Amino acid sequence: MFIEALALDPKNADAHYGMGYAALRQGDTATALRKFCQARQYAGNNADLAAGGREPDRGEQRHLRLKASPGYARRPTPLVYGEPMSGSKHNQEEEYFARLEREQVAALKEKLAAEEAKASREERKALHKNRCGKCGGELLPRPFKGVEIDVCVDCGAVLLDPGELEQLAGDDKTGVFSALGELFSFSRTKG
Repeated sequence: MFIEALALDPKNADAHYGMGYAALRQGDTATALRKFCQARQYAGNNADLAAGGREPDRGEQRHLRLKASPGYARRPTPLVYGEPMSGSKHNQEEEYFARLEREQVAALKEKLAAEEAKASREERKALHKNRCGKCGGELLPRPFKGVEIDVCVDCGAVLLDPGELEQLAGDDKTGVFSALGELFSFSRTKG
């Protein structure tokens, strides 16, 4: 309203500029562009501009024309410096490096998992070496029929290493050890 009061003279360029900026602040870009064009037209030989009026520069004029156009809201935003470029070649390059990085990270994770598993196995092996599987007591080696077997100090359980049962069965005439061997799926030739 205040700006319209300045426009008592319809050919006053300053009033049209003021109304244009007021319309621009309210979001009415079409009215703002029309008022700026009228102000430029009424400025004529720039006498009003020399008296203190302000003409929008070319960038402002272009921006106002774009905002007043019907498809302005649908237009994509302009590319800002530092943002990724659009284009198939650039996208292919980005995809290639992203895939390469994913493969390297996956290989590194796999390597770390293998190292952790190996360390875990060795730690368990160190913890359980010469320990009873039943009670966790200490196993002491004892000779039995020429074979060294491991016997638990606490519960008396006997641990046979691979091949020791076959050595003990050796020339078993009664078949007790061979029956045990068959029970545990040991192959033994009968002769």
